[in-house]
Amino acid sequence: MTPLHVVVASHYRLPVKGYGGTERVVVALVRGLAALGHRVTLLASPGTRVPEATVVEVPPDRIRHPALDLATVLPPGADILHAIFPVRRVPSHPFVQTLEGNLTPGSPTLQNNICVSRDHARRHGTNVFVYNGLDPADFIFRAAKDDYDLFLGRLHSVKGYRWAVAAAKHSGRRLLIAGGWRPSLRRNIRYVGEVDGRRKAELLAAETIHTRDPEACRAHAERNFSHLVMAQEYERMYHAVLETGTLPPGRPAPHLATAG
Repeated sequence: MTPLHVVVASHYRLPVKGYGGTERVVVALVRGLAALGHRVTLLASPGTRVPEATVVEVPPDRIRHPALDLATVLPPGADILHAIFPVRRVPSHPFVQTLEGNLTPGSPTLQNNICVSRDHARRHGTNVFVYNGLDPADFIFRAAKDDYDLFLGRLHSVKGYRWAVAAAKHSGRRLLIAGGWRPSLRRNIRYVGEVDGRRKAELLAAETIHTRDPEACRAHAERNFSHLVMAQEYERMYHAVLETGTLPPGRPAPHLATAG
């Protein structure tokens, strides 16, 4: 496809320290787009340093201001704007936006919105989605796994960490919990706090119920959920908007293509 000048807009300071799920996806997208040959400009909070992009610093309170037309802060020659947050005012420039969270019932429909999974899209009345992806190089591969289960994420009820705790209590298996708040736990459940990229990668050498082939799992993730696959799918979305003004349906990963 024809290389584009893509402007990615985020209200975060990048790269992130600590957990930062969405922030890591933004950096992975920038890396992926640059690897595909696109020119990338990143609108982000002051202090952002991402070598694959030209950074334009925009304070978070300004970039998400309801009255701001993001087109007014675009650099010359930008082909398309990609906001990684719901925009309050529709930009006067070709754009897409990614919804990482969930809208409250009754919220207005987001224009040119891209969800992050088929189920996420279905729950928001659309069929447009791109799976989040990450750079496999950021994650350690070990064929031999340590004997523990891992919950990694924000310790909020919507993330379901209590299910992991309940399962550990029921099974007696060792569970490590990595997140930003310390709950009250039992002896075989260990809280390890908020973790950064290196510590996260080390913890994710977990065994999955002694039934999975580690090489096959890694290969599947690289085929379907890498930063390059994510960037290729967003590339498809960008060209569709520029050429037709509409977004195409998302493409499920092969193992989900025929699922209900």
